Amino acid sequence: MGFQTCTGCQAKIPIDSNFCPSCSAVVEAAEKPAGRDTSKPYEYKPDKSKKSGFTPSASDLVAILFFAFLAGFTIWGIYVNNFVFKDGASPAPPTAAQVAAQRRTDQIESQFSPFNGSHRNLVNIVKTSMNDPDSFEHVETGYVDAGDNIRIQMVYRGRNAFGGTVTERITVLANLNGDILEIIGQ
Repeated sequence: MGFQTCTGCQAKIPIDSNFCPSCSAVVEAAEKPAGRDTSKPYEYKPDKSKKSGFTPSASDLVAILFFAFLAGFTIWGIYVNNFVFKDGASPAPPTAAQVAAQRRTDQIESQFSPFNGSHRNLVNIVKTSMNDPDSFEHVETGYVDAGDNIRIQMVYRGRNAFGGTVTERITVLANLNGDILEIIGQ
């Protein structure tokens, strides 16, 4: 872009300016470079020689129909497998024993963290007995339902008094509410 000099204040202003931004003097039209006429707003004129739009070929239509058929067949298969049964009967409602067993399982599993599977109360007990509780790192936890109680085994890491990282295992007996009753092995 070229510049011209304002006749009023001698400031440099763009060639396509009609007034000086410094002194607001009207600038007479200077020789403007070749190009677009800036006195009129730009008007978009599309190139009509190019084709616009999309015209599908026969192979495109075949591909679209194939994928539509495949999607429909998949949805139909899911419907049949989930809602229509081979003998025409719906599944039997769960028995009282099945409902009680599911409630028991839910009660036991609610004691464990959904994030890493650790037993919340056991983690608290282990951290209180550690030399550096901030170094606690859960490795894995498993449990066995032993009727009235559950046996929980947890593997964890932490720093000892010398600053070394050690891996330990603890086994406890807990009631169904998650309270630790007895430490079986450490």
